[in-house]
Amino acid sequence: MAATVQDELEITRLLARYNRYFDRGRVHDAAELFVADGVLDGVEGVQSGKAAISSYMASFWTNEAWSAAHGGQHIMSNVDIEFTSGDSAEVFSSLAFVAPAGQGWTILFAGSNSDQVVRTPEGWRFAVRRIRVGPVENEGEQA
Repeated sequence: MAATVQDELEITRLLARYNRYFDRGRVHDAAELFVADGVLDGVEGVQSGKAAISSYMASFWTNEAWSAAHGGQHIMSNVDIEFTSGDSAEVFSSLAFVAPAGQGWTILFAGSNSDQVVRTPEGWRFAVRRIRVGPVENEGEQA
């Protein structure tokens, strides 16, 4: 099956739902956006499988070290989708995480996501999600 503009929209929505669910503490819903043996390679290690991913996300809400981030939200941009077949794609996106601070907001971190997504009967799902905080890695040639 060839990839379509509709597939691009659905993949972009997958990324947005992940952020919305995670930011609102809906960790089970966020974990359901992965295939059964999906991998989340995040800021605190690699989690494999929906149960491990859900547990890892839940720890964000109980870990005092992350309390400054509670009530914050992910801001995603620069979504770039490259289809590797009609049923799989590599997706790059930029991210920033903002959190309440006094009377305003502060950026807690910025980074990027590198995802491998696949089409399933339930729709597009993450096979692998790699989250990197900090400067974007140099990918090649310099002038």
